[in-house]
Amino acid sequence: MIIISGGTGLIGRNILKRLENERIILITRSKEKAEKIIGNLKSDIEFLDWTEILEERWIQKIRTEKEKIIINLAGENIGSPWRSPNKKLNVLRSRIESTERIVYLANNINAHNLINASAIGYYGDTGEEEKDENSPPGNMFLSDVCVKWENEAKKSKTPLTITRIGVVISKEAKIITSSLTPFFVINPFGKGENYISWIHIEDLTEIFLKCMKNEIGISGKTKIINCVAPQYTKAKEFIKTIAKIKKKPILNIPQFILEVILGKDFVSETIKVSQKIKSIYLQNNFKFKFPGIKEALENILSRS
Repeated sequence: MIIISGGTGLIGRNILKRLENERIILITRSKEKAEKIIGNLKSDIEFLDWTEILEERWIQKIRTEKEKIIINLAGENIGSPWRSPNKKLNVLRSRIESTERIVYLANNINAHNLINASAIGYYGDTGEEEKDENSPPGNMFLSDVCVKWENEAKKSKTPLTITRIGVVISKEAKIITSSLTPFFVINPFGKGENYISWIHIEDLTEIFLKCMKNEIGISGKTKIINCVAPQYTKAKEFIKTIAKIKKKPILNIPQFILEVILGKDFVSETIKVSQKIKSIYLQNNFKFKFPGIKEALENILSRS
């Protein structure tokens, strides 16, 4: 049995598509909304409300299953504007509270594997310096969120995999949809000298599937994996590549305008930030389908 929280998001939906004919419990706040988003998958999906997951009747029911894998992707989307302190508080609180519940569930059903999402925001702004899984956390807001998020997950008694996810490249991803207009490719990055560490959604999905099967060669009770492609890119190259593929001119948006629209903290934490992140674990244990940004964007944009 596979238990997924946050399964209606971009990553969760793509994982679910690869789990056809599996028994799945989808933890959700709205069964009706989840059913519409998930669509007609062939999997045997049972919906479980967040308010019910700590109930003893559910714990007893799930405990009897032979194999139990939990994937925790829950957390408020950071891609919407940060125009109030409540937004940042919700980004943190949603991750801590959901992970606290998931860990309680994992410990009480004797789960075989817990895969808990995190993000490369853990490392903060790395500038020109390359970081890997052994590097310390940064000193930004999202760094603090990731540290607290991961610490909550580490309370699990079950084998744990923490996936620090980079910028996801998908036709539905915010970084793609917000860049494309009918006439221009929007550049929010200024001169674009900052680095983006990214991963194609197909590679990320495959990593999760391999983590579920313990096929990523890392020993120890807690595994930490930077889910990033082997070739990070500068923001200016990212935008230029999109413009070239779509054959459209680039429209530069001043960052002070973005600060008004999206919030100053949002811009500093997600748009201005530079992250040169590599994965020392995936480089020898995983074959990327899309190792470079050009082929990744060509694949995405040819379908958009």
